[in-house]
Amino acid sequence: MAKNKEEMLLSLNELSENNEALIKDIKLDGLMRERLLSLGFTRNAIVKKIKNGSRNSIAIYLIRDIMVALRKEEANCILVS
Repeated sequence: MAKNKEEMLLSLNELSENNEALIKDIKLDGLMRERLLSLGFTRNAIVKKIKNGSRNSIAIYLIRDIMVALRKEEANCILVS
């Protein structure tokens, strides 16, 4: 059953524009993890993808009433449902 629950997760980068999701896990360590946590990227926080940037290498997200730009590599490490 745990496997099915994992299959429903996707990376934040995979979220379509103007869609919301619930943060389930952050697969980062160190300073980058601390940065994301301090910006409000915590478990069960609601995040919305506002817009993909040029060449899809960056995207803008709305979380806790602030807009944050994340690189594709960073967003791929945030799991949402």
